Amino acid sequence: VDYIFCAHGNGIDMQARLTRGSGEAVWRYMPLVVSKNVRDWLRGAIIGGKASDATLRLRGDLWNFPFRDGKDGLFEVRGKFQEAKLRYAAAWPEINDISGELLFSGQRMLITGKSGQSFGVKLRDVRAEIADLEQADELLMVSGKAAGPTADFLRFIEASPVGERIDHFTEDMRAEGNGELDLKLNLPLRRLSSAKIDGGFRFDGNRLVVDADLPPLTEVRGALRFSGDHLDARGIRGNLLGMPLTVDIRTTEGNVQVNASGEASIATLRQQFPHPIFDHLSGGAKWTGTVR
Repeated sequence: VDYIFCAHGNGIDMQARLTRGSGEAVWRYMPLVVSKNVRDWLRGAIIGGKASDATLRLRGDLWNFPFRDGKDGLFEVRGKFQEAKLRYAAAWPEINDISGELLFSGQRMLITGKSGQSFGVKLRDVRAEIADLEQADELLMVSGKAAGPTADFLRFIEASPVGERIDHFTEDMRAEGNGELDLKLNLPLRRLSSAKIDGGFRFDGNRLVVDADLPPLTEVRGALRFSGDHLDARGIRGNLLGMPLTVDIRTTEGNVQVNASGEASIATLRQQFPHPIFDHLSGGAKWTGTVR
């Protein structure tokens, strides 16, 4: 560690540089004026890993610390970390092998992750931010994007609080193909049970088994939106038994409702369901259905 320290009048002018350290020790470098909730979160959030190229810049009258918006002084802690785990909330799947940068500037904290993974899903553009460290109820905002196998995303949803809140609607689903996830979380550090979730998942050309007793859906294309207490999808398209169908999904009062419509071929139905009635039918028909 290299230090340059000067004191003059009521002010301070300090610089420090850390060339090598442990990622999980970052919390120790936070000034005590940063709330205990934030320091405790940092202590539990960054696990293992290596810290490098960390710098501290502190200048101004400490009476005005942390120098909001750069007024009357400067407070900045900046550093890189690699190969760490980010456990942003206890109930959520942690992000493994994350590399990124930590920034404290004035009243703001920002963690940016350039790369990482969770359940094998490759993550990018991960951000964990507290816009105002001095507010009474510190709000942590986490966001990220990912692309990878749909099966891994289903595992992610099931392992997260979303799985319980949607009554494990996706637990028995099986999928082949890839998709993209966009996730945003608002986590009050003193009231994590009040977390707000906003997510979207887009899949293109997937094969999806909703239930083992039903034929698989193929060439599934569309987007699924979810929050802490509901699922929503409009106009998901795919094929059922080789014929096109459209599906809408929504949650109402704790129930998941699926509205579907499509076309059916008697020849295909005969192959899937060997029922004698199909021996007396031919052609095809349009159908609609609702499942709760």
